[in-house]
Amino acid sequence: MPGHVRTKRDLLLVLVGIILCLAVTVALIVLYFWSNRRHPAIFLFALLVPAIWTFPFYNRIRRMIAERHFSRAELLLETHRPGLGQSFHVQLTLAARRTVDLTDCILSLKATESVHTDRRSTRTHQAACLEVPLQTPPQLKKNETCVFEADVAVPAEGMESFQGRGLSLRWTLEAHARLGKLSLLLDSQELVVRPVRSGPPQASPPERSAGERLRLTLRPAALQVGSKGRISVIVPDDLAASAASLAVALSWRSTPTDATESDEHNVFAGTAIDFKPAQPVAFDFLVPPAGPLSYPGKLFSITWTARASLHAYDGETIETTQLPVTIQPQQASL
Repeated sequence: MPGHVRTKRDLLLVLVGIILCLAVTVALIVLYFWSNRRHPAIFLFALLVPAIWTFPFYNRIRRMIAERHFSRAELLLETHRPGLGQSFHVQLTLAARRTVDLTDCILSLKATESVHTDRRSTRTHQAACLEVPLQTPPQLKKNETCVFEADVAVPAEGMESFQGRGLSLRWTLEAHARLGKLSLLLDSQELVVRPVRSGPPQASPPERSAGERLRLTLRPAALQVGSKGRISVIVPDDLAASAASLAVALSWRSTPTDATESDEHNVFAGTAIDFKPAQPVAFDFLVPPAGPLSYPGKLFSITWTARASLHAYDGETIETTQLPVTIQPQQASL
């Protein structure tokens, strides 16, 4: 959308909001003084209406102020798909519409969790925020165009970009300019952070096991996205006598922290009919390259589980063993 069209639309929306705000405020004040029973809550709400109105239009007002000072404010990224722990080069181009006393400019890399509670309600939480200052002159002259550069590093211990059913984690890069005490949002770009991490691989045990009777073993203990793994199950003699099949599965589950319901996805499922008692039954699987990673978030969490279930001939479950699985980022090749 062209800048002048967007400015006119924002100006129209702000003017309509001001008119509605004044109308509601005047109506409440009139109701307060004309009513026989002057309830203080009505007068208090009339005072709060301007603040309530300003909140949804806050970014629009800041953008309008920014466009009055700058004719061009554009972020140019080396890549929109960085990996965890990787750096990327950023250019900020500023063209002053008038002479501007510039305090400083800051790049903000943010990760935001979102949970959609219903169609109209969304809760958000800022999971990460990294600020990178830019070296800028104290003043930009009228019609002057300047280019500022910096390298931004994605936190290595962060979470990849994620989109689930009603849940999401989004990464954005924002450019802010401070004019005295006024902070202006210049431009923002959305990133798709990949589950790839630079640096040495994290050491982990070769295997993990769970279950006293139905023994489940995972190799290796911690997996990476796009890597191969193996689930081994040992069925004891007393359970094998009445068992018809052995089923294993690897799945991940996304769960809001304030809800009991969750969304489960199977990435691997296998069944064995012919197995020997006390002998390991092995299943090889592949973790999807796209993840998601294990994530203990503030608003939602993502957990992985390896599960083995022993079923009788009538379909009834005899024994089940579950083992938590940790999925880590893939190590970037040097």
